[in-house]
Amino acid sequence: MTIPIYHKLSTFLGHIRLFAKKEPEPYHLFIIDGPNAIKISELLVNSGSSLALRFIASAHYLTRLDKTDAALEQRMVGWQLATLFKGAWRYLRACKNAHQKIPSISELTALTNRECIERHIKSNVRQIKSVVVFNERNPFPAYAVASAKKHAIATACIQHGAVVENYFPVYVDSYFTWSDYYSWLLERRVPGLKTHCIGRLGYKMPLSSPRSKKPNKLLLVLQPADVSIAREELLSHFQQILEVCYRFFDTITLRPHPSDNIMPDIATFIGNRSFSVDSGPLETALSGHAITLSLYSTVLFEAPLFDSLPVQYLASHLSGELMHRCELQAESPEDLQAIIKSLQDKTYFDACLENAKQYAEQRMMAGDSAALFSLLEQNANPMNTL
Repeated sequence: MTIPIYHKLSTFLGHIRLFAKKEPEPYHLFIIDGPNAIKISELLVNSGSSLALRFIASAHYLTRLDKTDAALEQRMVGWQLATLFKGAWRYLRACKNAHQKIPSISELTALTNRECIERHIKSNVRQIKSVVVFNERNPFPAYAVASAKKHAIATACIQHGAVVENYFPVYVDSYFTWSDYYSWLLERRVPGLKTHCIGRLGYKMPLSSPRSKKPNKLLLVLQPADVSIAREELLSHFQQILEVCYRFFDTITLRPHPSDNIMPDIATFIGNRSFSVDSGPLETALSGHAITLSLYSTVLFEAPLFDSLPVQYLASHLSGELMHRCELQAESPEDLQAIIKSLQDKTYFDACLENAKQYAEQRMMAGDSAALFSLLEQNANPMNTL
């Protein structure tokens, strides 16, 4: 559902303060710039930890914060009236100096974001124990990491998804990972990086239950274009998937990504063929479908834990170690057709599902927020722990 612009503006202005509040004790600063960052931040502030935790959000995600979570609301910092004025002043100067085009509103937001995070960190150097991000590749957390390093503040990243190529290079001092596998992978790619396996925060292994018979349904999990795969190639992949799958399934369920930017194209390609869209709770979507198919989505790890068999479809030049999500992999329409056909054998299907569960459990552990807090304190800057 699209949030009305007036509601976004009202939410944003509700977080603006005339003056910065001086924090009474040193704290760990978490950078919110994504839906997962909001979810985990809410989990952390409600964990009962005695640590001083503070949170700062980009302008875009400040408008998405749920103000009913009083605990997170009380720990938000950083946005001051002066920040807005400085961001606007930078924007006006950029407009004046523009020779070919006027900077866009998104560029204004970026300037204001940068002003906000750099101003806050510079003003609280001795108070900030560490700066923690959830995706250091996004501009706002990238500004935070760069600013923290400029002032010799410890930096860390909490793994937010299955690692892909555009996670690199890594600039933080330490990385909190989902499993030993990801610690090994990151340490091998980034010599000198400290990794700590704390599991996937906010995730719990589902309780085992007798497998029930489910209709032979297919869940196709979409992914955004121009993130790890260029738009044209990504759409081509999904079109190939759909052409094969409609030979076996009368209808297909689509699950859009939270940052979806391809759904209209997919719907147009499907045309008059039957499909539905499921944006509800993930566990419900997975439990209701025998097969979950995607390109490199993290959902392929979660599917077998809800008795849905994951199948991955990627062309050979994309199907490397970082993209590997499950054992059933297809690199062409012919491969995919052969896999789906073979899965009509229930004995073979059940064997594949058991293997998929073991594989997924090696990639994800249940999260341990207490371990995160302990490690944050150990890695904090000594001058900021007094």
